[in-house]
Amino acid sequence: MQSATLEELCKERGQAPYNKKSLKVNVFCTDNIRSYKNDQGHEKKSLNVAIGDATMAMKCIIYDEVKFPKFKKGATLILKNIIKKTDAIVVTSALKAFTVPKVEIPEHIVNAGILIISPPPAEIKPLDDALRSPVKTRVSVMGQIIQEEATQEVKVHNDNVKVKTIYIKDNTISKCKVSLWRELCETDVRSGDHVSITNVVLNVFRGETSLSTTSLTKLQKCDAPEMKKTVTVIGCSVEDMEVSFLLCDESEITVPLDIVKTAFPTEGDLESCILGHCEAELDLQITSKGSEILKLSVV
Repeated sequence: MQSATLEELCKERGQAPYNKKSLKVNVFCTDNIRSYKNDQGHEKKSLNVAIGDATMAMKCIIYDEVKFPKFKKGATLILKNIIKKTDAIVVTSALKAFTVPKVEIPEHIVNAGILIISPPPAEIKPLDDALRSPVKTRVSVMGQIIQEEATQEVKVHNDNVKVKTIYIKDNTISKCKVSLWRELCETDVRSGDHVSITNVVLNVFRGETSLSTTSLTKLQKCDAPEMKKTVTVIGCSVEDMEVSFLLCDESEITVPLDIVKTAFPTEGDLESCILGHCEAELDLQITSKGSEILKLSVV
């Protein structure tokens, strides 16, 4: 059987089932095994891997579960009876995979293969910018979970798929709906957690704008980001080891005494020192991380 390079194979027109040419490739990396239902409604699994030779890298989709172990990271294989699609090599039960001695591949091709399976996350955007993105554009966001709903099952292409809704906030918006699909429903995150959610897309359904996870999404807990906000103070009260500020909307905010003293150094009465910085109102910038106030400064 005649062998071919990936580059030569890709130059051939059309899709070729059981191509007559064999391939000799390295496996650069593997994705997670995915579950799906075929046209008969039977549960099946597939595995995406990145393969390559000295000419280029390409995605390979394996539908024969028996062959999953063959396609481990670092393996060098000769493949016979492949199916060539436009942008991928497809492996079915008809394919034969032979393990052969390792072949060295140029580093830039290995890196290109890794990016096929694990592309860099989309740009992190504030929630208000993310919700103004074009529909189906991938973005990444960070925020604090303020509400979560129970996991449900919905019909997607006649298949029951799990979905869970959470709501997050950041310093640009107070509430943003995010739909977590499939295995992401099981991620151990709760209300109050700060999370990073990569590669989500914008959806608009029945007039409601929200974000939805994709097959590339990673959801994980993260540290609370430092946030700055400006408040207008109309009164203050020094109490033991903290200072309470009365804001112009009659809400209150409490700041540790040592942080206030750093912003208002004085040997005398602290309340008089604070009020001496204003006539009727005082604008303060508060830097916080989660519920912890880190810094206070006069604007």
